[in-house]
Amino acid sequence: MLNVLFPLFKSFSWFPPKASPLPVELLLPAKTDSGPCKVLGEEQLTCQKIEPAMEAWLNFLKIRELSDATISVYRSCVNVFVKRLRELDYQLDTVQQLFESTILERGFGVIPSNKQSKKLNTLNALVSFAKYLVFKNEIDVSIVDDIKRFRPGRKADPRLTCLSEEDVERLLPATKFASRNQEENAIFSAMLATMLYTGIRVSEACKIQISDVDLAKREIVVNRGKGGYSRLVGINDHLFEILQPYAIERLKRAKSSSEYFFVRINSLAWDKDLLASRMRKVSQKLGVEITCHGLRRTFATRADRSGKPIVQIQMALGHKHLTTTERYIRSTQAEVSNAMRTW
Repeated sequence: MLNVLFPLFKSFSWFPPKASPLPVELLLPAKTDSGPCKVLGEEQLTCQKIEPAMEAWLNFLKIRELSDATISVYRSCVNVFVKRLRELDYQLDTVQQLFESTILERGFGVIPSNKQSKKLNTLNALVSFAKYLVFKNEIDVSIVDDIKRFRPGRKADPRLTCLSEEDVERLLPATKFASRNQEENAIFSAMLATMLYTGIRVSEACKIQISDVDLAKREIVVNRGKGGYSRLVGINDHLFEILQPYAIERLKRAKSSSEYFFVRINSLAWDKDLLASRMRKVSQKLGVEITCHGLRRTFATRADRSGKPIVQIQMALGHKHLTTTERYIRSTQAEVSNAMRTW
C-alpha cells in the first residue's frame, strides 16, 4: 500500500546536463569609457559600470543553471556590499574599482564580526563575480586570491557543530520543547530525524514532496539539490520507524493543497528560518550548541566513524568535491590520541 502511495520517480539524473550557454558576449552590455582602469598585461581595458556588469554576471549564472536561491543571495550580498561602501563615501563607478585591495578590506571590515554566514556569502558572491570578470579579461586573476584572504575563520569549535552519540540519543525527545503544539513538534522531530539519518540539507528537507518518498524501497529522491543536482538517499531502520507512522498521519491530510511531504498542521510548508528557530530551543534544552546544518555534519562524522567509504558519504551528502566532505568529518583530540596508540 505504501509503495502505491509513495511512488519513486523512475527516472532522474545524478548529474543533469548543463544547458549550453549562450556566447558570453551576448550577455554583456556595451563597454563604455569610465575613468582610469586597471592594466592587464600590456593592454588597458575599458571599464565596466558595476550594475550592468553585475546583471550580465547574474544572467550568466542563470544560464549555467545555478539555483535561483543562490543567485538571489549573490545579488543581495553584492548590492549590500556596494551600498555600504558608497555610504562610506567611496566612489565606485566601475567593477575594477570594486575589486581594489583597499576597497575589499574596507568593505569586509564593515560586516559585523558576528555575521559569519553573511561574510562568507559575500565572499563567495564576490569570488564568483571576479571569476566571471577574469574570464572576460576585465580584471587580473590574482584578484580572486586577494578576495579569498578575507574568508572568515570558524566562529565555533568544530566539535560543537557535531553531536556526540549521547546527544544524538537525547535529540529527538528534546523536540517536544520546540513549541507548545505537540502535534507540530512530532512533525519537526520527523524532519530532524530525516536530516540526521540521511545528511540532507535543511533546504532539501523542506522541499521533499510526497512523490519523492518510497517507504517500500526505503528511498528518498532529493530533487534539484544544491547546484541543481538530484540524488538518491536511503532510509535506515531508525528513520523507517519514524517515517512510517508519520506517513500514515500525513496521508490523513492528503487532501491538503500542499504536495510537500513535511507540512505543518496548517498545511503550510516549513522553511529554513522556522526550523532554525525551533532548533535553537532544542539546542538550549540539550545544553549543546547545534544547528540543523550541524545534523548534516553529525551524519557525516557518524558514517565515517562506522567505517563507511568516504566516497559514499560524499555521494550521500551531494558534495561535488571530496575535500568538502572531508571538512564535514569531525574528530576530537581524545579520538586521535586513542587511535594513535595502535599506529
